[in-house]
Amino acid sequence: MITAAGVIKGPWSESAQSARSGQAPAVSTGSILVRVPPGKIVATDKWPHACQLLTDADLAAVLPDATEVESLPGAASTVTIEEYAVDPAWRRDKRTDEGRCAWNMKLPGERVNAYTTVWIRIVAVADPELIRRYHDDQATYRGGGIAPTGLRGGGSCFISSLYAAYLVCAGSALMFEVGGSTTTDFGDYRAYGYWRDTVLPEFAVAVASKIRTG
Repeated sequence: MITAAGVIKGPWSESAQSARSGQAPAVSTGSILVRVPPGKIVATDKWPHACQLLTDADLAAVLPDATEVESLPGAASTVTIEEYAVDPAWRRDKRTDEGRCAWNMKLPGERVNAYTTVWIRIVAVADPELIRRYHDDQATYRGGGIAPTGLRGGGSCFISSLYAAYLVCAGSALMFEVGGSTTTDFGDYRAYGYWRDTVLPEFAVAVASKIRTG
């Protein structure tokens, strides 16, 4: 079943054709300082780099069988369609070259020689109370019908859709999405549901634990 933390509990068995999963490190593997005045929003070009949000130690703790890990940064923009319609000109404070990051890796038991991918996308950086309220509001309109669940150490996530394997999360001054895909199973558990309900929340814990405000 799914617990309050979004983790499936049940019997465990291993085979040569499945992968193991673990938990995010109990102690944060990094610290990212975000300077944000009360009630304010941080400009997009001042965001932390998304590839800093998960470390090699995080990946090894959550997916201990992962090999051939490669990270790939990606750009992000916070320009809305309303803003673009008024002024389509490029604005530095609305864009960042490293607002997204994807980690490709190999796990045992993958089908059709596929890769497993984990990705993080920063949605917003702002005053923690503003982030919390906005995240709660978005859960009503973007959530998949399941209430947000808490993360160990603080923060929460909601499932964007029961049919899309990614979470929308908030932790301190950061709102972010965490997703990805795999074709491997985890012992007795099939890839899709276990990946969404058990593995992805551990990556969310690892990300949220790194954010410090000042």
